[in-house]
Amino acid sequence: MERVAIVGAQWGDEGKGKVVNYFSKNYEWIVRFSGGANAGHTIYYKGKKYVNHLLPSVIPEGNSKAFLGAGMVIDIEQLIKELEILEKDFPGFSSKVYIDLEAFMVLPYHKEEDGILEKLRKNPIGTTKKGIGPSYTDKVSREGFKIYHLFDEKLLKNRLEEVIYLKRNIFGNKFKFKVEEIFDYLMEQKKKLEKMNVNFTSAIDMADVFRNTSVLFEGAQGFY
Repeated sequence: MERVAIVGAQWGDEGKGKVVNYFSKNYEWIVRFSGGANAGHTIYYKGKKYVNHLLPSVIPEGNSKAFLGAGMVIDIEQLIKELEILEKDFPGFSSKVYIDLEAFMVLPYHKEEDGILEKLRKNPIGTTKKGIGPSYTDKVSREGFKIYHLFDEKLLKNRLEEVIYLKRNIFGNKFKFKVEEIFDYLMEQKKKLEKMNVNFTSAIDMADVFRNTSVLFEGAQGFY
């Protein structure tokens, strides 16, 4: 089956979202495979503007399904906002969204870290303060949290205790977050996603599906 990737050839902002949206009706799956909520794809559908920072640029009333892959760092709160907007105009849209259990999450403290680190730099890099960099850093340093952690409360709490202990030692009194605060926040977001009938799976489990269907891969960043 056909597989096509649409990526940027420069810094970004080339209109990839519009291109993906145009071609998406010809594909069964639209896969976002990298990046986080610092990207933004603006599309217009039936005269209305929609801005997706995490969701692939799927035609809302089409038959295509959206898959958020393991290479992403997902801000669940932002994802829910995007789903709520589309769900209001297109009831049932969320049931066509699939999230890889192996994808990492952007947690509230990652955004705080983003700002702290920017202030400490001799030459600030102009981060969007969406927590993308710190989340990927935690992914590499094995302090990150994957979507599947939401479904094992004991494991989630134990890991939060370890990671937050470490971060307090690194950032000192600049780090204000507590274990229960983050745990309760994540449980609340999980319930919202489940209520919307979002699907949770993995690329491994979806391997045969992707091999036997048409897939359009949507790049979120450019190259430089």
